[in-house]
Amino acid sequence: MNLSSLSKIHYANYAHIVVVMIGMVVLELTQGFNIISVGFSVCNLAIAFFAFYHIKITKGSIENTSSILKVVNDGNFEARVVKIQGGKELEELAINLNNILDQLETFIREINASVKFASENRFFRKINRQGLNKGFVNSANMIDKSICAMKVEYEKKACESFLSELGKTGKSLIDNFKIIQEQLTVTTK
Repeated sequence: MNLSSLSKIHYANYAHIVVVMIGMVVLELTQGFNIISVGFSVCNLAIAFFAFYHIKITKGSIENTSSILKVVNDGNFEARVVKIQGGKELEELAINLNNILDQLETFIREINASVKFASENRFFRKINRQGLNKGFVNSANMIDKSICAMKVEYEKKACESFLSELGKTGKSLIDNFKIIQEQLTVTTK
């Protein structure tokens, strides 16, 4: 059985509760009623049940966060941890995960919009950097530079194509003028 550390602690806590309860019964049967040993046993049980409750909450929070990561891994960048509980560290983990997912979702949406327009030879759309961390901003800068290079290349090819067509038109025009000139020369003779 391959158990997580948290599951092992969870089962150890079960065993602890059972041992304390058996110990209480054995002490009562062998030594009779002793208020001090009963008090310590009850406190021990209370602590064990307190630990059991918080281990269950912690395990649930970790499983919830893990399931969100699995959904994100499958490509759903809109998933978020919504039930945040389990103490400061787990709440901070969930908040940080949600923050990075917000940035990742925004970054992907911005890239898709910019690239979509660039693929249509419309190069006006730059990546919005608002709220993105430094790593995403650096990547956005590189993508925007690449799209600018695409725009320059597109405009260069459009200009070359225009000049080529203009050259063909100019050549046709010159050929037409030569024909007219020849015909005028023939008619004037």
